[in-house]
Amino acid sequence: MLEILNLSLIALVLIFLIMTFQMHSVSGGLMGLIPIFFTLAIIFGVMGYLKIPLDIATVLVGSISIGIGIDYSIHFINRFKKEFLQNRNELKALRITLETTGRAIVINVITVMLGFLVLIFANLIPLQRFGILVAITMIGSGIGAITLLPAVILITKAKFVGDWSEMKNGILNKTNSVIKKMKLKE
Repeated sequence: MLEILNLSLIALVLIFLIMTFQMHSVSGGLMGLIPIFFTLAIIFGVMGYLKIPLDIATVLVGSISIGIGIDYSIHFINRFKKEFLQNRNELKALRITLETTGRAIVINVITVMLGFLVLIFANLIPLQRFGILVAITMIGSGIGAITLLPAVILITKAKFVGDWSEMKNGILNKTNSVIKKMKLKE
């Protein structure tokens, strides 16, 4: 089991390096890991809370979390970057990304989750736990990819996405203008 945990750690490092190379940015590599860490925190938190032991089936859930989380990150980031560069409006880019890639992520989450929930009818308790934990993994990865990831990209104005200085009518500029007006009233 220790070997699987070590391999998962190595996988995270390799994923970070590949994402950094793909995004041409260390921050891009780190942001790609957001859904993974979010999901791992949920999964191991649930396991601790429910006192689910680490066995061969539950340890594999961590590896599945890594694989699913990075898939969702890559899909979301690449689509957002494409729409951002094409539309020059972060709000429109986010809307289109959520309508297309976000929808695909949600559909994938639901179908894979339902597929693994069938394991709750298995006779072996480790298989039942595995099915439930993979279902939770799918939900966590999906939520991380379509909520946390875009929030961090927008808040940090991630440079690997494109040039934010050319944004004219985006949500961040509107928010900044409202804040400036509020400060003037004080």
